[in-house]
Amino acid sequence: MATAPLLPVGPTLAWLAPIETLASFNRPTGAWSESDAAWVYRYLCNGCGSPATRKAVQGELLRLAYYMRKHNIPALAELNSDDAAGYRDWLAATKEPIEVSVRPVRRLVNGEFNAQWRPFRSTAPLAGNAIKTALRLISGCLAFLQDDPHCPVQGNPFRRVAKGVEQAKRKITDVDDDLHLYTKALSAQALDALFAYLASDQFRGSEQSRTAKQWLLMLFSQTAVRVETLVTLTTDNLFPDEAQPGKLRLRFRAKHNSRVDQPWSAELNQAFEAYCMAYGFDAKAQALLLWAGIKSLPQPAPVSASSVWAMLRTLGRQTEQWVAEGIGVPGTILNQWTPHDSRQLLALHPHTLRHTWCTHAVNIQQMDLLLAKQHMGHSSVTVTERYVWPVRSGAS
Repeated sequence: MATAPLLPVGPTLAWLAPIETLASFNRPTGAWSESDAAWVYRYLCNGCGSPATRKAVQGELLRLAYYMRKHNIPALAELNSDDAAGYRDWLAATKEPIEVSVRPVRRLVNGEFNAQWRPFRSTAPLAGNAIKTALRLISGCLAFLQDDPHCPVQGNPFRRVAKGVEQAKRKITDVDDDLHLYTKALSAQALDALFAYLASDQFRGSEQSRTAKQWLLMLFSQTAVRVETLVTLTTDNLFPDEAQPGKLRLRFRAKHNSRVDQPWSAELNQAFEAYCMAYGFDAKAQALLLWAGIKSLPQPAPVSASSVWAMLRTLGRQTEQWVAEGIGVPGTILNQWTPHDSRQLLALHPHTLRHTWCTHAVNIQQMDLLLAKQHMGHSSVTVTERYVWPVRSGAS
């Protein structure tokens, strides 16, 4: 099999320079000052709101440059809607071995393009959400470039592809909703099964681990907090409830800097104190992490979001196996259990519990949608509506 063309090295792809050099970048001069690369570099300097976004855009543009070189597309200005659709299909197709890195390889080494770099890490098709992100980043980049009247790039073939990405994603991958269960809410019996498993004699783990996982599950299911926020919350986020003396409220800043203010129930407080007691933490200490993992430490240390995700995934699989074996499972759970519930637990994700809280609060507890929006920390009620799923009953 012929080796796929790789990107060239040199000043013609100035936007391959390390992210940390962007802050001191000035408009390029010389033979390449009006090139696509120069304008893309300018976008990376001025058009992205954060270093993380700049890095993400840089990575996706590098992948697009690889695709353009592979298909003999000379410049961004030469891209058309067919090229955009072809790029989308390429992201969603099974990858050739020559495009896959056996292990993660840095794109840049000392500011130079790494010839060992490949655009993918697996031969499997790129996930639908990853495709959506890639197309939107590229579309945003081209939209910014067009704002300058001197830029040679005209038209944005990725705008239409990115705008209809949900429909395009379904056409590409033939999506089955049950394959994307992290976007769905757990049924009442599935949520009950998680707590019942943790309280059962069949739980696999120490008493410390049981207490910690009960606390973690309660945090997610009763506060609907994002996992990225959860690992940063401390006791300093708990404030006295002015309307109800003796009670507390949980307050923090969510995405888009929206303010979240939630009641902190006696049940949550009791579970937190049990968690602290199990690991020797002082529950009344200042700036004590609300979640410090399951390892006993002299001083609780921050944990990663990925470790929380892995713990929930393991808990979901163990609970599903417990229900399948039927040993000590309450009849109220078994009598209403469906194959869909099993699939949900096998793919349990922190965001599943966010959807679960919102769905149950609005559909079952009849919470006002505006109050649910404030609780979730959303910027719009329209976003909150996407988290409210029909309550499944008797589905297979």
